[in-house]
Amino acid sequence: MNFGGIGAATAMAVADASKTLATGTADSRANSTSRGGAANATSTALAAHKQQAYALSTATGTSGTAKSVATTSGQFVGSLTSTSLAPVNSSSSIAESNTNIGGPIHSASTAAASTASYAYASGLVNFSNLGTHVSAGFNNPAMITFGSGTLGAHYTSDSTGAQTYTGSIAWIIDPAGAGLPTNGHIDLGLVDSLGSGGGFSKLAFSVIENGDSLLSQSFTSLAAANAYFSDQFLDLGAWTRYGSPIDLTVNLSVTLATLGDGYGVDFMLGDPPPSSVPEPNILALFGVGWWGASRCFCRRK
Repeated sequence: MNFGGIGAATAMAVADASKTLATGTADSRANSTSRGGAANATSTALAAHKQQAYALSTATGTSGTAKSVATTSGQFVGSLTSTSLAPVNSSSSIAESNTNIGGPIHSASTAAASTASYAYASGLVNFSNLGTHVSAGFNNPAMITFGSGTLGAHYTSDSTGAQTYTGSIAWIIDPAGAGLPTNGHIDLGLVDSLGSGGGFSKLAFSVIENGDSLLSQSFTSLAAANAYFSDQFLDLGAWTRYGSPIDLTVNLSVTLATLGDGYGVDFMLGDPPPSSVPEPNILALFGVGWWGASRCFCRRK
C-alpha cells in the first residue's frame, strides 16, 4: 500500500496466507510519504504451514516510524515472529522482516545498507558456518534447534543526530511437540556480528522467556560487543514453565549516530541433549565486565 500527502501520512498493509496450505510467501509492503509532516508505515505478513512471511515498510517524512512484522509457523514452532522498527527523522526509513521455517537463512551480511532496521528468522535450522564453541553445541545431532535469527540496523541516510533502531524475534514453542525434556535448558549460540563505519554509540541485547529475563547485555564499546557476539555458547538456565507454550523473545536496540554506521548480530536458540552441554568459553563464565563497558545478568540454575 502507498500513501502520500501534505501533513501526516499513514500507510498500513497486511498480507495473510495463513489460511492456505500451499507452499508460498505472504508478502506485505507499506509505503508512506509526507511532504512536511510525520510519516508512519506498518506492514504485516502472516503465514503458516512453513510458508515464508516477508514484510517491508518505507516511511518518508520529518518524523514517524517504519515498522514491519512477519509471522509464520510449522512443526513444533507454534509461532515465529520477526519485528523491525526504524525511526523517521527528516529521512526515508526502511524496516524489513523476513520469517520462515526450514530456511533459507538470512544473516547480517545479507542486509542491504539501505535497510534501516532488519529482523530475519528461520525456524528449526542452524547457520552453516559456526565457530568452535557454538558448533560443539548446535551441531550435536541430539540438539533440538529452535532456529536462527538476525537483528540489526544501518543509520538512515539524511537523518541527523543519534537514532535508535529496534528489532525482536519471538518463538512460541510447543514443548511436548518438540520432545523437550522436562529438565531441559535454554541454549543461546552467539554466532557472529557485523559492524560498519563507527559501529554504534549504544547497544542493548536481551532474551526473555514468558516475561522473565534470562539475559540482558548493554554495550558502549564496539570492541567489547564484537568479542561478546563472536562464537559464544551460553546456557541460559532451565525451563521455568514447561507445562505451557514456551515464549522466547530476543531483543536488540542499537543507537547509531553517523551515516555509514551499522551493526547486526547472528544467533541461534535450542535445547541441549541431556548431559552433553559443552563447556562455555571464558566470556560465558565471566561476562565482559573486565572491559568496563557492559553488564551481564545471566540467570544460572
